[in-house]
Amino acid sequence: MEGFVSQDKLTIGDLAVKDLTFAEATKEPGLAFAFGKFDGILGLAYDTISVNHIVPPFFEMINQGLLDAPLFTFRLGESEEDGGEATFGGIDPSHYTGKIHYVPVRRRGYWEVELQKVTFGSEELELENTGAAIDTGTSLIALPTDIAEMLNAEIGATRSWNGQYTVPCEKVPSLPELSFYFDGKPYPIKGSDYILNVQNTCISAFTGMDINLPHGSLWIVGDVFLRRYFTVYDLGNDAVGFATSA
Repeated sequence: MEGFVSQDKLTIGDLAVKDLTFAEATKEPGLAFAFGKFDGILGLAYDTISVNHIVPPFFEMINQGLLDAPLFTFRLGESEEDGGEATFGGIDPSHYTGKIHYVPVRRRGYWEVELQKVTFGSEELELENTGAAIDTGTSLIALPTDIAEMLNAEIGATRSWNGQYTVPCEKVPSLPELSFYFDGKPYPIKGSDYILNVQNTCISAFTGMDINLPHGSLWIVGDVFLRRYFTVYDLGNDAVGFATSA
């Protein structure tokens, strides 16, 4: 990535952030930037991992007194007609059902919580020193390569020439649930959540990526999970809230 730093006013909904510092890219690496249907990246992680210590937009909103509360939320939709909604400074009760359960942030970098265990059907995998980054910027579920390969084998996926794992679409309804355990509570997703149907090709969301940090390994839990669960990113309490998405 190459580019330069600029300043301008950022407008999100009815919020206007003055003199926001941001990067303008002149050279972008990889195919994701070439083929991705987006115009830029709005970083919403902690300022501790901001490049060159530039103040991120959410933190600038707080500094400028634009928010009623130091938090933001996401409800992800399931179609182009309903892409979802991000809310800054408050919680919209129409975006979720039931109660919001809050899990402490494990490390102030990504919005990372402790991942205690996962279950897959009747099988259970206890984890130690493992974090889960709750990440709206990731489409899939990135997890250690050995576990990704084990899960893909369990669902009968085969690896294609481009590295993606696919399953016969007719098998998807019979696939077992996968549950993530945060603070003792299970958050299950179905086969139809973790298998993506892309032009009648059914692609596994389990992607091997070995991220080993000083405090243990890191999983990245992306949109296939977040379409099922409304999330609150609460900076004031250093916690992530989860509820069933409405």
